[in-house]
Amino acid sequence: MGLTAAIAALSDSEYKDIGALIEAETPDDPVFCLSRRQAYNGARRFRAGFPGLVTYAVKSNPTPDLIQAFIDAGITAFDVASLHEMALVRSLLPDATLHYNNPIRSTAEIAGAASRYGVRHFTVDDREGLERIAKTVDRPADFEIAVRLRPARNMALHDFTSKFGAEPADATHLLAEVAARGFRPALTFHPGSQCTDPSAFVALMFDAAGVANAAGVTPGTVNVGGGFPAPYRDTGAPPLERFFADIGHAFKRGFDAEKTRLVCEPGRALSAPTMSLLTRVKHIRANGDVFLNDGIYGGLMELYMAPIALPVRAWRADSPLAGPASERKVYGPTCDPIDVLPAPLALPDDLAVGDWIEFGVIGAYGTATVTRFNGYGTHRIASVDRVLLTI
Repeated sequence: MGLTAAIAALSDSEYKDIGALIEAETPDDPVFCLSRRQAYNGARRFRAGFPGLVTYAVKSNPTPDLIQAFIDAGITAFDVASLHEMALVRSLLPDATLHYNNPIRSTAEIAGAASRYGVRHFTVDDREGLERIAKTVDRPADFEIAVRLRPARNMALHDFTSKFGAEPADATHLLAEVAARGFRPALTFHPGSQCTDPSAFVALMFDAAGVANAAGVTPGTVNVGGGFPAPYRDTGAPPLERFFADIGHAFKRGFDAEKTRLVCEPGRALSAPTMSLLTRVKHIRANGDVFLNDGIYGGLMELYMAPIALPVRAWRADSPLAGPASERKVYGPTCDPIDVLPAPLALPDDLAVGDWIEFGVIGAYGTATVTRFNGYGTHRIASVDRVLLTI
């Protein structure tokens, strides 16, 4: 589906911008605002620039309308980490290709993935995981098994050097065993979420080439994982096109593109720019502290776990608030002392109860980590054409 058709297919509830939503609904509960146009354009940028197959990591945001926008932009393969995510993707695109790249899975999950959802792409990072797959599936030649490499050091927002991945020597033996058992061998790695240095991908690509050479195995696929950076205020990363170019050059040096395909699985970089979170001011103390109708237990949970700086904009009725601003401590609505943002926000001096605060670039992990603590957590998703990207 082209962009014109995709936009024309949007529901009647779509608003041109946040101001139009506020004017029409005066929302008192938090609202995730999804720009399908931004989702479509972001996916098209990845598909045009990355020199291989682009898949979407569903875990970062499983909103069906978002996934549909990616499908409309031409994404037909997905990184899924559970049977639930498989069912979700299949409901939207029945013939989608599913990559089960979470290496931790039970025998029942392996069987369900293979028989119920037709998964033919798995990832392992230890011999026990490979053995479990081998005992569960028939016809190994039908399955691609990727061995996951562990980064040598952390160069990202979230450290991926401990929980997942095999050291190069172990990966070499594991890749050789994958091939010896009759599976289709592949290699994968992940530099870590919100990686701002393309050289991390390059180093891992050369590590992967070394493992393949040592094992004497030509992998059918090299998957560079996700980790591509989202455009937060403090990202400090080169444009995505620099990542694409450096990855492409490293791949050509280490592998034969006639025998090995290149794959990526962005989550954050695709989903983050597609959503804003619209919150409302519930209370302001005499000292200036602000209390919102959403917080750490809701759509802002990742702020508690990672030092990211979201763009923020205050609204009164259908217009943004301008004028002098001061840093304020901001709390969420729950009856819990840890429900406070880890860093103060610069908010207008004339901010008042009943105004709204929009948090931009929150499409990654905002909807995915919402809880129902204290009875909060009800977040509607509205379709809004223009959401906050920068300030």
